[in-house]
Amino acid sequence: MRIGNWQLDLISGGRFRIDGGVLFGIVPRTVWQNVAPPVDSLHRTMVDTHCIVARDGQNVVLIDTGYGGKYSPLDRKVNDLEPREPIVEGIASLGIKPEEVTHVLFSHLHFDHAGGATRWTTDRQIVPTFPNARHWVHQWEWEDAMGQASEIRAAYPIQNIGPLAEAGLVDVFQHDGELLPGLTARLSGGHTRGHTCFYFEDAESSVLFIGDICPSAAHVRPQWHTAYELYPLQTRSVKPKILADAVERRTWVVWNHDIEIPVSRVGRGPKQEFTIYDTATGL
Repeated sequence: MRIGNWQLDLISGGRFRIDGGVLFGIVPRTVWQNVAPPVDSLHRTMVDTHCIVARDGQNVVLIDTGYGGKYSPLDRKVNDLEPREPIVEGIASLGIKPEEVTHVLFSHLHFDHAGGATRWTTDRQIVPTFPNARHWVHQWEWEDAMGQASEIRAAYPIQNIGPLAEAGLVDVFQHDGELLPGLTARLSGGHTRGHTCFYFEDAESSVLFIGDICPSAAHVRPQWHTAYELYPLQTRSVKPKILADAVERRTWVVWNHDIEIPVSRVGRGPKQEFTIYDTATGL
């Protein structure tokens, strides 16, 4: 898909299995299993980690990085993680080498969004996967992740982000606005304090990477959100506003964890509920 000067492609940062109660929070299993049937006896459902690759002839931008390849066999078994480095294989499918990525943008820094930003070397050192890229993240998200407070430390493995700081590759932004021509960041909060959505826009169309503020098409329902939400009331407040804007502008939305509907537009039903249409498997 082309938006202005940007060529956009959707790749996977790796599929994995997650407990349905974690993905759908307070929603009862008798309800969520109708839209995301469990795939095993552990009540897990399969999700993806969709990432955007954007190229304008000068910049190669990656939004989110999936979970990466640093996990032990036991860790992989817990969530049925894919082998090797899915994000590196994903960009390779587009003919892109890690050294050619110029910018990495994070919606937030949880393991399944930032884990692919670092990798093991052959001598067991952890280094940036994209050594020539500037890594952009909201200041609040960076502060919370690097602060390693006991109550949220497990959500922010330091091995995923510490090497980026050591290499001097991190740029934080504080306000909504244009990061590159036609590419805009907008703070949502909710899922985490610094959770950010990204828009590619021109005069005729737009694409929204909505992140975990609405991780799947099923989560357009007002009360549906993950159990990981640090600020659930903020999510319930801001999500309808983001979706209403997407309806008005006929924006293409990337549902980053939806294995069945990676991309779609959003509409309104007869009772003004949000609906999904123009579903697509890629951009």
